[in-house]
Amino acid sequence: MKKRVAFCVVFPAVWGLLLSFADTAQALDTVYNHTDERGLKQGYWQKRYPNGRIAYRTFFVDDKPQGLLVRYHENGKTMALIDYFDDGITSSAQFFSSNGELVGEGRYLNERKKHGLWKYYRNGKLAMDERYDNGLLEGTSSWYYPSGQVFEQKQFKKGQQEGIHMQQDEQGHLVFEQMFAGGLRNGLVRYYYPTNRIRIEGRYTDNVRTGEWTFYSSGGAVERKTTYVQGVPADKDSIDKINSDLLKSMEANKGLFVEPAEMLEE
Repeated sequence: MKKRVAFCVVFPAVWGLLLSFADTAQALDTVYNHTDERGLKQGYWQKRYPNGRIAYRTFFVDDKPQGLLVRYHENGKTMALIDYFDDGITSSAQFFSSNGELVGEGRYLNERKKHGLWKYYRNGKLAMDERYDNGLLEGTSSWYYPSGQVFEQKQFKKGQQEGIHMQQDEQGHLVFEQMFAGGLRNGLVRYYYPTNRIRIEGRYTDNVRTGEWTFYSSGGAVERKTTYVQGVPADKDSIDKINSDLLKSMEANKGLFVEPAEMLEE
């Protein structure tokens, strides 16, 4: 006779209810924070905040977490749900703000190394996604405007920035594009007007401006050229003024996005 296996899907709306039942049941007859004669964590472990609220609760077997780890903010709301499997080697995680909004989700391998696709949210919308290979950034990392339009993209290879790096405005017009190699700016860089005409064009070698740089008017005419030697331009004063204005315009985008480390206040 074939055995039937029943699968149960737990919806987010009932997570709090289930966790509440689990808390009550465990509190009745559970020994917490136990280590065996080898000094290895075994069974349920929990930690409390100074106000008495639970900070986290999980289950260990031979010092390795198993099943669901729940971390809480001091206000009692869930901070993180981390589900361990493969003998505690792999886990899937979701992180929440203190008001209950999802701010990040992804997967860990081998001692909490990020792996695969990670997504980060702000105000309920996707703000960033990035890809990892066993803890190292790999492939395309993207930042988004609240509208969903791509704001910035970077390319990575084995944790180092490699390939094209670009930013664009919310209408999809390029702001700048530059090339990276070995984690440093190497190769062509271009800044653009909102009309998609090139504003500045030049090259970097190991993060240092080099060779001839060309500056264009908004109509496309060449306004001036200068040559950089070890990062220093021939007409330093006028070039510094132009670069200062450009950087100020780009600073207007600063603060639109929260870095992952700030989102995941673990």
